[in-house]
Amino acid sequence: MSIYLRILLIVVCVFTSQYVLYKIRKSQMKIEGALYWLFFSALILILSFFPEIGMAVSSWIGIESTANFIFLVIIFLLIIKVFFLSLKGSQIEYKLSVVIEELAIMQNRRDKEEKKEKEYMRNDKEKIKK
Repeated sequence: MSIYLRILLIVVCVFTSQYVLYKIRKSQMKIEGALYWLFFSALILILSFFPEIGMAVSSWIGIESTANFIFLVIIFLLIIKVFFLSLKGSQIEYKLSVVIEELAIMQNRRDKEEKKEKEYMRNDKEKIKK
């Protein structure tokens, strides 16, 4: 792995970690999401500082270049993140549909009660007129 790639990975990881910590301090990011990105940055930092680990694993797997192995790890971790975000989005959609259904039922009940109340008031006015 070239020194330029190592420096680039280190700089990007440091900035990513700082940005994530900034977002946590501003309460704009949940801890569970932040832990993923901090772990992600730490793993890339370790592989950047100790390229021998990447070389050993990439040769063990049969990947020619350590840089290709690093990119494979990054792609794999991002695919996992996308998968879990997709699951979370599906759960949110389901919960939203349940809430919408409950709201529609409550509005329907309220409308029926208002209609009965208006009818009752109309009947009272007619009785008073007689």
